[in-house]
Amino acid sequence: MGTKQERRRRRSEEGQSLVIISLMLIGLLGVVALAVDGGMLYWNQRRAQNGADAAVIAGTTALISQSLVGTTVSCGGSEQPILDQAYLYAGNNEVPDPSNGVNVKVYYLTEDADGNLVDLVNPATGQPWEVVGGTATIPCGQKIKGLHAATSFPQQTFFAALIGIAQTNVTTHAYAIWDYRYWCTDFAVFGISTERDKDVVAVIGAGTKITNGGIHSNGGIHLGGGGQGIYLEPGRPVEYDENGDSQINPDKIEGGPDPDAADRGVTQVPNYPLPDDFAYRFEDFKPGGFIWNEVNASQRFYVTGDLNTADVKNPDGSLKDGLYVVEGEIKLNNLDNLGADDPPWRATFVARGDVQISGGVKQLPIARGIFIFTESDNISNGAVKLSGSYNGWAGLILAPNGNVDMSGARNSDLAGMILANKIDASGSDNSINHRPEYCPPNPPRVLLVQ
Repeated sequence: MGTKQERRRRRSEEGQSLVIISLMLIGLLGVVALAVDGGMLYWNQRRAQNGADAAVIAGTTALISQSLVGTTVSCGGSEQPILDQAYLYAGNNEVPDPSNGVNVKVYYLTEDADGNLVDLVNPATGQPWEVVGGTATIPCGQKIKGLHAATSFPQQTFFAALIGIAQTNVTTHAYAIWDYRYWCTDFAVFGISTERDKDVVAVIGAGTKITNGGIHSNGGIHLGGGGQGIYLEPGRPVEYDENGDSQINPDKIEGGPDPDAADRGVTQVPNYPLPDDFAYRFEDFKPGGFIWNEVNASQRFYVTGDLNTADVKNPDGSLKDGLYVVEGEIKLNNLDNLGADDPPWRATFVARGDVQISGGVKQLPIARGIFIFTESDNISNGAVKLSGSYNGWAGLILAPNGNVDMSGARNSDLAGMILANKIDASGSDNSINHRPEYCPPNPPRVLLVQ
């Protein structure tokens, strides 16, 4: 049984063992807490960042959609649509209770004297100027460049609660600006659709040339094709969405953003969210609309039905200059003003329905630098179909809801820009020479900058 002293020593050793085991258990619990709760914290940080990114892009898009005039944010508009969009997209990315005034906060961004992005300071509080919604309006007299969104993600802990840490919280930040430099001044061809389909923008016609501008697709892209291939001007951006499908044949591409790169410098970027009202409105061209009023009264033609070839010709067979606003479809065939003495046809076509133009014609826009604007949503046969040979078109082709088809065009030149849901430039020996002065006045590109 041992002596009294030995029993005392054993009890002391047992007590020490219990202390050591207890300390080891606490340490083990800390490791488990770090593994479980730390992993959850990291996961929540990723979710919070996704929410901040989505919120700031959506909020900035709402800001410019309702308040951008030219290149300046107009003051006095309601802040609530900004918050509504920021809350919606943060919530869609799992930020909890986004509208509680805590988990999602939005602030205005400006530039300092050195051109650095900084939070706009509210002179009334001396703090960053927060977008609060309700009856608040966009501030006047400020150089607003975009928005800053901060998202918080609270999370109850599991094991860490046993050592006194009941809740963790991560806060992440994202910044977005609007910028014209990446939009009309860069692109000759712009596909709006966010479908992954490689034929959102297809520049595959043998001998096709894209000059003075690049190519952007919000979805997939198809470049190259057969024959002698295509030409892309070196240094101009050629890009498609990071989730889009592609078929790129570098051996059939001459030039490109980086002619020496294996892929010719074609890059993947996030798609550009465009405001709902980025395009012109049909009503602006109708009688009484401000663009209608800009054109000489003798050169304005409003057609309640369809427009056909006979409707655009004078009695002597020459083409009538003018702004043609058509409630139906436009079908112009067998046009011919390619003679040496034929002046360019000064014409702009605006339609509710499809637009088809074929035959030899040289044309310049008469209104706002627009060649064709249609509201048609034809995505099968083409909202705009251009065909024929040796045409000289000029101006903006705008089909925000439908597709532009140049598959039937041969040896023709377009000086301007194509902005459409999808674009098929598969005709042969055509050129598209970007003319930024023909671009619509908005929208800018929304950029996630941090």
